[in-house]
Amino acid sequence: MGESKTASLKSKRDFEKVYAQGRAIKNDLLVMLILKNGGTGQSRVGYSVSRKLGGAVERNRIRRRLKEAFRLSGLELNKSTDIVFIARRKIKGKSYHEIEKALRRLTRRAEDLIK
Repeated sequence: MGESKTASLKSKRDFEKVYAQGRAIKNDLLVMLILKNGGTGQSRVGYSVSRKLGGAVERNRIRRRLKEAFRLSGLELNKSTDIVFIARRKIKGKSYHEIEKALRRLTRRAEDLIK
């Protein structure tokens, strides 16, 4: 795979820009926000898991499962796309396979927006 590794979306300002201007695709477990990032030449992915979903251990477990599911999804990103995945309340207590299935459904619906 090598070069196709995506960077992390980290700054609060970048997250807020995707929240304000991004296109949303939703299902019962996740919200996926997509925004072309103006030609930075790099795709970035961020994950948002609210404190309402539990303590740090539970939130980090959800975040790790989302990251792995996205990594294995095989989604080809345009070189200038920012994506934020937001975990919804129903994700709490779901297995990795249920999270992966929900993420794959979102990415299939989003492929037209991303390319």
